[in-house]
This record gives sequence, C-alpha cells and structure tokens, in this order.
Amino acid sequence: RSPQERVESLPDEELLPPPRSETETLPNSEHWHEVFREAASCWLLTLGVDDLLLLGLRWRYRLSQREVAQLLGVHEGTISRRISQLRDRCLDYLTQRLEQAGWTGEDISVLLYQEMGQVLLESPRCSARALAQLLTRHGLTVSQDSSIS
Repeated sequence: RSPQERVESLPDEELLPPPRSETETLPNSEHWHEVFREAASCWLLTLGVDDLLLLGLRWRYRLSQREVAQLLGVHEGTISRRISQLRDRCLDYLTQRLEQAGWTGEDISVLLYQEMGQVLLESPRCSARALAQLLTRHGLTVSQDSSIS
C-alpha cells in the first residue's frame, strides 16, 4: 500500500466512538477523567493474550480487520465478532466502574473518546515491546509499514 492508503484515523470506530462536540462538557470533569483512566487501566489488566494481540494489531499497528484475519488465519467475520465482543466488554466494565464511583451520566462515550488512546499508550501491556513479544510467541511478524507477513 502507498503511504496515503495507510493513513487511518485512530482510534478506530469499532473500538472507540466518534468524537463529540468540543462544547460538550462533563460535570467535575477532571475527577471523571481520572476515574475513567483508572478503570480503563484495570480493564486492560483483565484482558487475555488473544484480546491484547487483537487490540494491539488493530490499534497500535493499525491493521484492518481483513489484515488481522489474514495474519491470524481466521475469517474476517471472526475478527469483527471478536472486536464487537471486546468493545462490549470494555463498555460494560467501564460503565460499571464509573457507576460504582457515582457516575450518573447517560453514557461514557465522551470519556472513552478523550481518554482511551492515552490509557492504551501508557499501558505496559499495550506497549510496542509487549506486543512485539506477543507476536513473536505466536510466530507472527508485522513490518514497520504495517504490512503483514
């Protein structure tokens, strides 16, 4: 693929919702951002190796569902289902944690959009090094330009 074809906006729509209006604010915003970041970090600790690998391939390596399916040797529909399940488990976990902390907002999409990328970047489990080790354990490689092999 050419560099122009590789440009994709992150986070992907399957994993994170679209951005909200910048005028949309949250009550006691910084508190909820902190609560969200802590909950998201805890959620990442619950993920198994397969989920981490899927998240890493889609988010950090920016592979399409088709590319991930080819790399893992499964049908693209399988990847689509796994991504949907991962997203749903994430939303359920985070919503539950925020509600336990007193969240009364209708949804957490504003926090999810604003904070999840940074949480993933800061997580040792999602680091480039950790993901490279997972790929190696599975006998897989992803080149620098994100093409599969």
